[in-house]
Order: sequence, then structure tokens, then C-alpha cells
Amino acid sequence: MNGKTTIILILKGLILSYGITGMILAFLAFGIWKWEFSDFAVNIGMIASYILAALFGGFYLGKKKKEKKFIWGILLGVCYIIICSCSLLGWFPRDSESKYNHYSFHLYFKWYAWWYAWLKN
Repeated sequence: MNGKTTIILILKGLILSYGITGMILAFLAFGIWKWEFSDFAVNIGMIASYILAALFGGFYLGKKKKEKKFIWGILLGVCYIIICSCSLLGWFPRDSESKYNHYSFHLYFKWYAWWYAWLKN
């Protein structure tokens, strides 16, 4: 496979990953609204959505590449996490007094707080 095909496959894998993430997060939002999921259940669901999305995207890319499947799967998972992290840099509240420190932002970006604090130090 040439480079152009590889880039297209990576983009398709990322689109698949983000689609899976969106579906799971939409289900969690519906669960919060309809069944009042606990914070613990939502946090576990969010972490599981990111893990499942990266895994499915990695499996897709590995299956399409047919050689060095494990490496291509890891590459897609790393790309997924990097894009998620970079997209959050501008959204994360700078301090607890920020007017953007709403519950929904806190819930969605909670997993990023540790990374943000670690990178700042």
C-alpha cells in the first residue's frame, strides 16, 4: 500500500473511533437524563468509551493493513489520544473560579485533569 492509501485508512479508523465515542457518550447522556446514572457509572462509561473506540479503530486499521497489525493499531490509538488531548487544551478551565467550570465540562474532561496537571509541572 502506498502512503496516500495509508493516510486514508488512518483517517477512516479515526472517524470510526470518534463515531463509536460519540455513540457511547450519547448513550451516557441519555442515561444521565432518563435513568440518572451515578457519577461513578458515567466515569466508568467514559473511560470505557475511549478505550473501546481506540481498540475498534486499531483493529480496523490492523485488519486493513494486513501486516504489522499490532503496530498500526497502536499508531491509531496514539493518534486518537493525541487528537483528544490537543482538542481539550483550550477547553480545560484554568482555575476553579472560572466561569466555564460547569458540571458538564467537569464530567466530560475529568480524565484530562490529571494529564493537564502533570504537564504543567
